[in-house]
Amino acid sequence: MKKIFTLLALAVLTAGSFSASATYYLCGAVSNSWSLAQSDYAFTEQSDGTYVLELDLLYGEFKINDGSWGDVNYGYGQISLDQTYTLKYNGSNIYVEDTSTNYANVTITLTVGSSYTLKVTSSGTTEVDVDYYLVGGFNSWAEQDSNYLFTESEDGTYTLELAASLFSTEVEFKVMNSQNAWFSVGEEVEFGTGYTLSSDGSTANTVLATDPTSSIISFTITESDDDLILTVTDGSVGITNLAEDGISVVSEKFYTLSGTEVAEPDDSTRSIYIVVKTYDNGTTKAEKVVR
Repeated sequence: MKKIFTLLALAVLTAGSFSASATYYLCGAVSNSWSLAQSDYAFTEQSDGTYVLELDLLYGEFKINDGSWGDVNYGYGQISLDQTYTLKYNGSNIYVEDTSTNYANVTITLTVGSSYTLKVTSSGTTEVDVDYYLVGGFNSWAEQDSNYLFTESEDGTYTLELAASLFSTEVEFKVMNSQNAWFSVGEEVEFGTGYTLSSDGSTANTVLATDPTSSIISFTITESDDDLILTVTDGSVGITNLAEDGISVVSEKFYTLSGTEVAEPDDSTRSIYIVVKTYDNGTTKAEKVVR
């Protein structure tokens, strides 16, 4: 999702009494990892005793860690710009308003002493291209799984087609982007109806309201103003049937969704393929099948 805003971001956070430490890291979505020991996200100590981290981009949720992951973390929750907050020891994640917003040219200043003060400044927000993934019970909630990556079309629509058998039971799912922002409708969805995705990561998971009747389900994400709209279709989209009744198939070729020709797959892969059929009258037909 692309957004352009003009604003000056300034958030000041204060904390209770904690012990000082020589090494601090920002960990979270912005680094695409919650692990530590990443030099790009280490604060640098200044001559006045403060610690500073400069980033080209800040987005999603994060925490401040003293270098001992799982032991000493500092968090708060949602923060608003130009407000003061108390950091919590081993507290919840910190996120600046909408987790899908991309803050540009960010400086984070951490002052350590009898209290912690965290100041976040930004020149504004910036436009960033992101990828979208479907995540859920069908893939054990594995994040940014390339098997469930939406394909972006020239008109900015994102589409993903999956085997309907993955949703034969009431499987919960969400959408996430490549910046670790999570989106959900938070309710059951009907086929063919557009639903606004919430960017609140705590929103309940999405489920299908009815069982699919076809072998393929299509998930489509479109942009409307500043919202993402999710539409789920019972069946494939965008395939034109060029064949007519009463003609015979003379050859079939199978392709992956990326266009690579493969040998005819068996019926146990539970994957989607494009099969191009050639008929005895010279016509062809391309259709998506689950094998």
